[in-house]
Amino acid sequence: MFAIPSAYFAAKFGGFKLLFMSLILYSLGFLGIALSPHFFLLLMAFYAGAIGFAFFHPVSFALVTRISDKGTKGKNMGNFMSLGDIGRMIVPTLALLFIPSFGWRIVMVVLSLAGFMIYLISQFGRPKEVYVNSRQVSDIGLGKRAWLKSSLVLLKDGKFRKVLMSAMGDTLASSNIYLFLPFLLLLRGIKPAQLVIFTSAFFLGSLLGKFLLGRVADIIGNRKVFILSEFAMAAILLILVASDSFVLLVFISLVLGIFTKGTSPVLQTLISDVIHETHYEKAFEASEMFIQIAGAATIFVSGILADHFGITVVFYMSAALAILATFPVMRFK
Repeated sequence: MFAIPSAYFAAKFGGFKLLFMSLILYSLGFLGIALSPHFFLLLMAFYAGAIGFAFFHPVSFALVTRISDKGTKGKNMGNFMSLGDIGRMIVPTLALLFIPSFGWRIVMVVLSLAGFMIYLISQFGRPKEVYVNSRQVSDIGLGKRAWLKSSLVLLKDGKFRKVLMSAMGDTLASSNIYLFLPFLLLLRGIKPAQLVIFTSAFFLGSLLGKFLLGRVADIIGNRKVFILSEFAMAAILLILVASDSFVLLVFISLVLGIFTKGTSPVLQTLISDVIHETHYEKAFEASEMFIQIAGAATIFVSGILADHFGITVVFYMSAALAILATFPVMRFK
């Protein structure tokens, strides 16, 4: 929900400036967590970081799209998302590595200082023309209420609504897989100590998917890549449920990561293709909000279904949802 005002602030202050503000909020959040004497201040510090996180994605997606040529949108978006995933893997791992030796408060302070240092380097080391693409591209003069109304008007756009429905369908199909995959593997006789092999394969697949599918989308079209990826995901999920070979399950985990997470840059380019440049921030803001809601809902519902009908039902449901996710964009004229 914190992502809702991000487009307004991006137009008011500029996209790059808002990203730097997000970096400051991240850093203040880490520092606040380290120095908090009680739970309330700890919660406030956490929300400061959450606001920075919420602002980052819709604005950064809009900026990457805006500075990309038509033939490189998928490639640039895939590279951007892959680097983000690598950072999300490295930073928590290093934090957990150093916390036993130095304590979590010191580690939080170091992360905070690292954020502030990156901000200072970006300010003093950047070329003057770096803000060229943070120009105001939206009708910010309308005021807050008119701005909100103009954002809601986007939902009346038929093509945007179809892409949004496909994005939500993809999220409903894929968000629960990483969480429930270990339970299915345990059911297939995989030892708990071996799960790291499968989760690593899935993560590697997600990196490869974002890196490769964005490039393929630039060549043959993002709509074709999305539809083929969803059908591939559905087929792989059905094979996964029926498999019990260790080697085959590792390979399936890798390929599953490609087609579940690899569609993210493809979807972002789909959104940018149906919306005018002046509305990128609004479009990515709306898509992020609906995608996050869909992700939370599918995990909750999947847990209930797994309790009542077994873990395999979750994967059958995901396969069906992956097919359904293709229907809205299939109807493009």
